[in-house]
Amino acid sequence: MTWHVPITFAVDDLIDETMMNQQVRDNIAHLGGMKFAEVALSALASGVSAARIAVGSYTGNGGTTKAITGAGFQPKYVVLWAKTAGSWLVSKTSQDGLYSRVADNNYEVDHIISIDADGFTVGDGTGASRGNITNYNAIGYAWIAFG
Repeated sequence: MTWHVPITFAVDDLIDETMMNQQVRDNIAHLGGMKFAEVALSALASGVSAARIAVGSYTGNGGTTKAITGAGFQPKYVVLWAKTAGSWLVSKTSQDGLYSRVADNNYEVDHIISIDADGFTVGDGTGASRGNITNYNAIGYAWIAFG
C-alpha cells in the first residue's frame, strides 16, 4: 500500500506503509466512523484500503471564497477544522453538491463550497446558521484530503 502526503514530505514523494508515521495513523484512526468510499477512515490506518492522502493548513482571509490548493489530486473527501478551541469539524465529499457536513451532522452551504482539481474552495458561511467557520480572517485552519 502506498500513501501520498505531498505537504508533509517532498512533493510527489510516495511513502509506503512501513514508513507511515504513527501520528498520521492515529489521526486517521481518530476520525473513527467517518467513511470514504464506504470504508471507515480508521480502516485506512490499518492497511485495509489504499488511498491518496494530503494534509495542509491555510489562514482565512475573511473573503467570500478562498481556493485551497496543494493536494496534488482532486479529493473525494475533505475534512477541515480551525486551529482554535471550540472549532467545528467540517467535511465534504465530492458528491455533496453545495453542502458541507458540520460536526453535529447538519448540512450547510458556504463552508466548503467546492472540491477542485488540486484541492478545494471554502466560503464565508453566508446563509449558514453558524456563519463563517471556514474562512474567518486571520484564523488558522488545518485540513486532510482523501483521493
